[in-house]
Amino acid sequence: MAYAETHDSGKTPKPRKGARGGKRQETAAPDAARLMKSGDAAGMDAAFEAMSPEARKEVFDGIGKDVARVLGAEALGHMLRDSGMSGREIDARFGYDHAALSRTANGKSVSGPTLWRLFALAEALGFDIELKVTKRT
Repeated sequence: MAYAETHDSGKTPKPRKGARGGKRQETAAPDAARLMKSGDAAGMDAAFEAMSPEARKEVFDGIGKDVARVLGAEALGHMLRDSGMSGREIDARFGYDHAALSRTANGKSVSGPTLWRLFALAEALGFDIELKVTKRT
């Protein structure tokens, strides 16, 4: 379903520029956000089933990025609090920018920490990270 076909204003939006300057695809996000706020589970299911595979991927990507940002910030904050070192000490000893670490741990980073950076910092600070994947039943 095209964005212009379902958007409330009836106007076709101009494509936005992506992070790397290329044209960005219009999204089904406004419809999904409106359904999420309504709490209409049947409507959400029906809307999801009507989405193209590309739109479904976009929904899952958005959810994945949000979850990764929040969980990554929590893990980073835990390591920073329990490391016994100040942010400036971590910066001086391992080269991780203390201001960026603080912003990310406090949820003020748009993307959150990358998985590889969490593992690298955990190794540097003496923490283990357990990543577990299980199939839902």
